[in-house]
Amino acid sequence: MEKAAERLEVTLLVDNSVSAPKLRAEWGFSALLRVWSGGNQYTVLFDTGESGTVLLHNMRILGVDPREPSILALSHGHYDHTGGLPALLDSGARPLVVAHPAAFEPKYAYHGGRLEYIGAPISRDDLARRTGLLLASNSFQLAPGVYWLGQVEREGYPESHEGLYAERGGRLVEDEVPDDTGVAVLVEGLGVVLLTGCSHSGILNTVRHAERVTGGKVYAVIGGLHLAHVEPEEAYSILDRLEEWGVHRVAPAHCSGLPAACQSLEIRRGFLLPTGSGARYSFP
Repeated sequence: MEKAAERLEVTLLVDNSVSAPKLRAEWGFSALLRVWSGGNQYTVLFDTGESGTVLLHNMRILGVDPREPSILALSHGHYDHTGGLPALLDSGARPLVVAHPAAFEPKYAYHGGRLEYIGAPISRDDLARRTGLLLASNSFQLAPGVYWLGQVEREGYPESHEGLYAERGGRLVEDEVPDDTGVAVLVEGLGVVLLTGCSHSGILNTVRHAERVTGGKVYAVIGGLHLAHVEPEEAYSILDRLEEWGVHRVAPAHCSGLPAACQSLEIRRGFLLPTGSGARYSFP
């Protein structure tokens, strides 16, 4: 097994709801990871929410310096995960941005019968002029025990990318969101804590991929599961499968939807964790 982190703290900076007063919410996701390994602390920002206004406001309320993260990992190229990039850079932050090569393709979706742009608010070239940019489809370590998962291998479990499009080679094509990925932290004596943005690749596929990359078993999943538009029975079956696979904790944020959230109240007390801007989780 690869070197593991000794301790991990995850704070939700942006989510669809709030967990404490004075914080703000929006349709988006961002999480701050503080990792302790070998006497050193590493800070990784995962996604930036939709607007940047909410991200910077919540950072200020939570006492987070926008310049603290040395790495910004993007789960994929949609606006609700990349929208805070310009404001973050305007604040003086200069993290190394890590993303899949397809993350900065022009991306679209049908909303209300018309095609709308849902991609990043900044181009790849403009971003590279302002800060470091690393585009990678392969997996590798961001810091001791912290893994960029790269392009997720899809094993046939349910995915979620219907109605999504991307511009490639001057043509509009159906987008299976190959840039959808996550960050995994291997925590000593515990297992893997998996951070997801929207799980367009499918959360079951992503869990399996994370276990191959890290060599550990997934203990917890935090982030978007993209179950908001599926039937409750399907959402429950996916959560059942995660539990069968040995996942002990799930924090269903952002696009996870009401069926997943209801599980915490109706069925799985303790299995699902509360979410919302400001929610904080410590491992072990």
